[in-house]
Amino acid sequence: MPGSMRKFISSKKKGEEAVSGSGLDIDIVRPSLVYGDRKGVGAMVAMMKFSGVFCRKMKPVTVADLSHNIIGLAKSRRG
Repeated sequence: MPGSMRKFISSKKKGEEAVSGSGLDIDIVRPSLVYGDRKGVGAMVAMMKFSGVFCRKMKPVTVADLSHNIIGLAKSRRG
């Protein structure tokens, strides 16, 4: 893994640990691959899904679906 990617992953882990240890009641969202509606991206993702490139740990999600789910999570936590 390139050095800059390793630093990125490490900083995410440290941030999650800091927030998790804060005593706050939080949720952490970890999408593996987020993609938008740029021309051709949807078709490429569909082809990759069909070919079996993605597995349970790496499931692509659209920006729209991710934002919808995060908003739903936030609303459900408000009660």
